[in-house]
Amino acid sequence: MLEILNVHKRFGSIEVLKGVSFKVKPGEFVAVFGPSGSGKTTLLNILATILHPDRGEVLIDGRNIARASEDFLTALRYDYIGYVYQSCKMINSLNLLDNITLPLIIKGESKSSRVRIAIELAEKLGLSDRLKNYPSQLSFGERKRALIGMVLCKKPKLILVDEPTANLDESNSRRVLELLDDFRQSHNSMLIVATHDSLVKEYATKIYTLTDGKIAH
Repeated sequence: MLEILNVHKRFGSIEVLKGVSFKVKPGEFVAVFGPSGSGKTTLLNILATILHPDRGEVLIDGRNIARASEDFLTALRYDYIGYVYQSCKMINSLNLLDNITLPLIIKGESKSSRVRIAIELAEKLGLSDRLKNYPSQLSFGERKRALIGMVLCKKPKLILVDEPTANLDESNSRRVLELLDDFRQSHNSMLIVATHDSLVKEYATKIYTLTDGKIAH
């Protein structure tokens, strides 16, 4: 379980998060809505352990990650958390197949297993004909879908996604959301999506709105 308890975060004189609290249980799809600049990305960065809250606690399975060692956090980011950033940065020298399965390469998974996983994910993401292409040969939307595949191949327990449908048409938006939704159900993962796309509401099991640094149902 993930528990966010009275989390505050300030950048200079601007308080972005003002006592955010909510819980996420395994298997839940939580959508966090809010306009640009409302603090959605800051919240995801705290949950991903990239930022630390100024006040409050973030508990993963009862452990306060704000007070955990860097070694523990590194292992947590690799084994437990999958984060799809809003930007679509990939390794330009690797083709799509190797980008998607990079976490498995690092883990030492066999090539045959990596290829099988990449083919399965690429088919679900509509990227089967792009596996040999390099990032410069892909559209923004294709790179976005590839990053989702890269995260899901790790089989994380906590999936964080920043604007998953940005710059995608409705057909590909549904493809991405259905893949994320199917994955969280089949793996009993916690899925948190920061978005302003109302299409996400069709898939979410719980919806919050982040306004003026605070969460409302």
